[in-house]
Amino acid sequence: MFIDRYLSLKNQLDNEYKIASGRTTGKLDLKEILRKKPRVKNFLLIMKVLAENGPCTARDIAEKDGLSNKGSRLKTRQDEYNRIINGVGEKIQGLIKKDLITEQDKVSTSKPTRRYKLTLFGIFYTIHLFETKMPIIHQDKELEQSYNDIHGSDNLKSILLQKIVKNYDEYLPLIFGKWDYLRPTVRSLLNILISFAHYSEFPLSNALFNTRAITISGWNSKNVDSDEISMWFYASLANNLPPNVFRRLVVQEKEIKKWYENLIPSLLKANREERLRIKFINFVLIGNNEKAEKVLSSINKLQGVDV
Repeated sequence: MFIDRYLSLKNQLDNEYKIASGRTTGKLDLKEILRKKPRVKNFLLIMKVLAENGPCTARDIAEKDGLSNKGSRLKTRQDEYNRIINGVGEKIQGLIKKDLITEQDKVSTSKPTRRYKLTLFGIFYTIHLFETKMPIIHQDKELEQSYNDIHGSDNLKSILLQKIVKNYDEYLPLIFGKWDYLRPTVRSLLNILISFAHYSEFPLSNALFNTRAITISGWNSKNVDSDEISMWFYASLANNLPPNVFRRLVVQEKEIKKWYENLIPSLLKANREERLRIKFINFVLIGNNEKAEKVLSSINKLQGVDV
């Protein structure tokens, strides 16, 4: 499932780029890391530019990164961004192989040029990076101008995340695509997305969130990740809103309502199956094999398995 894969990738990248924690305060000394490791600086710039601008070529990224374009610096950074995105042979794995960036299309010019955009993993990892890891990035003088709009999380929430929502609404049509509809009712929209991006564990417990429902429902594989995130997002809303407000939010928007109407039967089946599995394990542990067999038979019947 997307959540498990994302959490695994997030921890892997935090360790690789050494952005996970600081020495004593829980925050990284970015002044030191950026001075000593330009690869990390370039990685951060690529992710930020794609978040703010949507699909870009490597040259677009170099032109929009806020750094100097004097002399050959622009071309040098363009080449470096290409290496970071696409990798170098077997030695350096690019951001495409890490599933943070994907190729959008090729720009039709005399020499076809690739455009890149963030993946779903890239979107949430960017939120994870820039919401808490970047408030002291201005300590690097060369990056000060580039990052002067996100020195604090309040500015970030109102600028960077809004741009991500606008640039990548096709990924999450029930969240990003409904942002203007949801925003007047849900004040914590941005915080909900940020909590998704940060958690090292996933604590949500809610009858409206059960990833097993995705398998049961037989949703189109192209939309599975989007549906899982949407299910988590609306389950989070249900946890944070009064029941009558949540109900009104769902039933008054046709696409959200239709999506939930298709989801509910699968959720009910998944939750019932989960309860039966707990009963089965309990009966096995206490040695009541007769009841365990009956529960197992009910599970098989629910799954349509012939015994």
